[in-house]
Amino acid sequence: MNDLKTLSEQWDIPVLKMKAQTRRRLFEQAIRRAQNTGFVLQVTSGLILAWRDTFETSWLGRLAFRAWACCNASLTSNDLAQFSAKLAGFGACFAALSGWMPFPECTGFLNTGASVHAAVDGLRAEGVLDEKARVVVHPFGKVPEEWITIIVNHVGKTTWRDRHAKDYKLDPEKVRQRRTNWVEAQLRRGDGFLVAVLDTNRRLGAYVVVPLDRTRQRFGGPVIAGLNAVAGSIYEGRGFARRAIIGAYKLTKSMWDTAIIQYQPENIPMAYIVDRSFFVRSCIRYDIHWQSDSPILR
Repeated sequence: MNDLKTLSEQWDIPVLKMKAQTRRRLFEQAIRRAQNTGFVLQVTSGLILAWRDTFETSWLGRLAFRAWACCNASLTSNDLAQFSAKLAGFGACFAALSGWMPFPECTGFLNTGASVHAAVDGLRAEGVLDEKARVVVHPFGKVPEEWITIIVNHVGKTTWRDRHAKDYKLDPEKVRQRRTNWVEAQLRRGDGFLVAVLDTNRRLGAYVVVPLDRTRQRFGGPVIAGLNAVAGSIYEGRGFARRAIIGAYKLTKSMWDTAIIQYQPENIPMAYIVDRSFFVRSCIRYDIHWQSDSPILR
């Protein structure tokens, strides 16, 4: 089997700056979690780690798994077939599998797309905006109630292209509710902050919901600020969204360790903002879904 040191490099975000020892310890922790709440499957070029996903299980009302491919080469169709059999043996209904290499086609699996993970190294000169822009920050838990309502409604009406939205077997309304519930929960009691840009009438013009991921701290890794886990512009065409994201980055640099921008490759506006505003190191995460033959949401 491939040694753990080599496989650990395929576990966490590859472009994220971390000591090799930190990556190894995080990977070993993930293996223990899979062993305790799911399974570790040895495949052709590495491992698949899978564990029971408590949130997805509650949402679907059936047993769901989250899984990662930790491999030195792309999985084969036979690897996925073994993974499918393992899930069926556990009585699973749904599983989301991610990895840093493309997946092959395989019966029973749906390609739900990819997402760019961009680690921000710095701000481009052309990314510098007017410092007089009305940028305000609120920690989660202290966001004005009116803004929470506006943001949740805006997120609910926006067209999304994430992996859940691309899964035609999932009920679109339940997917929308899942997303809006998560956003509202973050704004009310999450760990992170909201960056907002106001228009000339001091109304909310754009926002970035920035959750903080502290899971790597225990092993000496960075705190990750997700600059656009959810970002949006209430008024289009005014550059508000770009101002909000740059404002979020500046706050991250002053208070936290690392900023990661995640977006779907087909999100052209976000790709333009990132390319024009930041120096980044990027990698792509690939996602596929597996579902049992039994219907789950429809």
